[in-house]
Amino acid sequence: MRVLRRRDFGPWGLGLSEADFACALAGAGVFLAASQRWPPFDKAFVQQTLHRLLSTQRALLPWQLPEPLTDLVAFQGADAPLFANAYKTASILGGRHPRFELYLPISIAPWIAAQLCHPSVRAGSVYTLDNDVSGDLHWSWPLKVGFLSDPASQALSQELKEFRDHQTLSTIVNLPTSGVDADVLILPFDLKTALLQVLSNPLPIRTSIVLVLGGFGTWDDSSAALLGALKAHVRASAVAVLHIEPARHRGWFDALITELSHNRPLDVALLQVRDEDEEAPFLTASERFVKTAALPSVIQTLLHDLSLGDRNQTLRVTEHVLSRLGIQRELKSGHESFDEGNRVKTVLGELEGAVQALLANAHFNNESAEATTIATLNRDTQDVLNKNARPVRRIQAQVYSVADLTQPKLVQAIQRDTPYQVDVRIGLSNANWVNLPDPFPDEKLPNDGKVHELTIIFVEPNLAPEPQVTRVLLPETGSTEVVAFYVSTNAQSTQIEARITVLHQNRVLQTALLKAPVSPKEVEAKGSVTLEPEVVVSPDLTNLGGRTPFDVALVCNHTNGEPRITACADDFASLITMEDPVKFVVDLGKQFAAVANRSADQVDPKDRAALFENIAARGTSLFQAILRGAGSVDMKKSAERSAPLADRHRQRG
Repeated sequence: MRVLRRRDFGPWGLGLSEADFACALAGAGVFLAASQRWPPFDKAFVQQTLHRLLSTQRALLPWQLPEPLTDLVAFQGADAPLFANAYKTASILGGRHPRFELYLPISIAPWIAAQLCHPSVRAGSVYTLDNDVSGDLHWSWPLKVGFLSDPASQALSQELKEFRDHQTLSTIVNLPTSGVDADVLILPFDLKTALLQVLSNPLPIRTSIVLVLGGFGTWDDSSAALLGALKAHVRASAVAVLHIEPARHRGWFDALITELSHNRPLDVALLQVRDEDEEAPFLTASERFVKTAALPSVIQTLLHDLSLGDRNQTLRVTEHVLSRLGIQRELKSGHESFDEGNRVKTVLGELEGAVQALLANAHFNNESAEATTIATLNRDTQDVLNKNARPVRRIQAQVYSVADLTQPKLVQAIQRDTPYQVDVRIGLSNANWVNLPDPFPDEKLPNDGKVHELTIIFVEPNLAPEPQVTRVLLPETGSTEVVAFYVSTNAQSTQIEARITVLHQNRVLQTALLKAPVSPKEVEAKGSVTLEPEVVVSPDLTNLGGRTPFDVALVCNHTNGEPRITACADDFASLITMEDPVKFVVDLGKQFAAVANRSADQVDPKDRAALFENIAARGTSLFQAILRGAGSVDMKKSAERSAPLADRHRQRG
């Protein structure tokens, strides 16, 4: 859709000033979202509805336009001055600064957001709802603020390190070299340059929100695509585009940290720190992010981490923080409660109770009170709490219908004759993803603080028999990037049963089955997508970092009742149908045991030769099937047709 302008509303609000038009637009969108009545003909009903909405203590006010959006002349059926006056009256009487949640396509949202940010509207915040909930979401305190390695980013990073007033409340991290995620990624460029800088970065970047400080440049039809690409590449839950002059970067950043420390949600803080002559900030985010990016969620996370440890465990906390929490100690020199660095001993249970009381009674009046207390406490307890609880990660999936490639739709049920995209990641449990019940065994990987490269293989033997292979980087904490696989149902499909296999250096770490019933297209899809665990393939994965990588991994199991092998080697995988892989392994084991359980003088050389010949024959047949990329192999017949072992010694079986 082309860029929206006031002229697109035709004669609606034609005689209104800029300020009154903004109020009329605010009132009309809020009214429509709440009542779904358009056009309204009852003046009293409009006034009562707006007064009720603006006086009720709701966190967010949905805002929308009539549909179809191309027919904005529908506004002609409503009285623009009525909405302007009703909104202004209700806003003043309600005494609130509403937070607008826009239900709009990104292509037209920036202009609407700018209108609602007009001072006459008295908005507390404006953000565009993004229904994509797959982005990373972590919000810590002190806030981790990330910068790239380019000269402009590093210059700003150094400026904030040297001069910022809130060093206790934020931590500067260099994302390409630090190996950690960031809560916020700041890019001092316009939107197009910001995307180019991110794409040229050699390592994956993960952040909850990207702040683009150089504005959109010129908003045109490509801007929405650039915005979506930037958000997708860093797997962010939100992107904000602002226009902050370089001379104001330091003051703007300090003001933003101050607002956040006063328990302002990020969407509110961004509008609060705007100068009068600056363009309105544009924020697109998931509702989950807007609710999470605030101090109470940080305290809730701290309480959760504290609850996982031993209540009698001793911790050492800064004396000032303990006093702020209301925990008193007899502070005498040489007293056993003292530690180096003026830190005081306490126990985890006592600390947990004090933090609960803080959350219940916090006022967040100034940054040196609760915000500083929580930031310092998080620093004091970080090492202990990290040792107490390593966050559980799981194989996760989301399924999107891609019948319309321009608008993928997240689905919970599957229909026939429809193409689907299956997004997969290894991440922290999340209600918006289908989670494998079994934890991912990342504790078996080398605990060296490094990022580990994993291979993920996706295969659905009936609908996508060509294995799809990709690699991801598993960070020390947090989620991997999301990788996409594709499968398409047909007119005969009754069920999807896809296998997801995760490997490290060709060793299988975990396998999972993504299953869902398939409904006829003419009826409403029923049944949900699930992830089911399979048996542990390699129970002892200890010290993987010190082991020699395997050349190939073979996953033997039944899919849809048919025995199959998935052969995996680096970026190559093939699906092989065989007589019965489980029986093959069991029979081979029995033959080994029959020879191994006898003493050397009891073993007939002919038995030993027969065993090795059998192994070589089966291995050769399997190896040839792998080389073909896919096919079938009958291990029993291969063994029966085997030639003498000497004739096969050159074959790699």
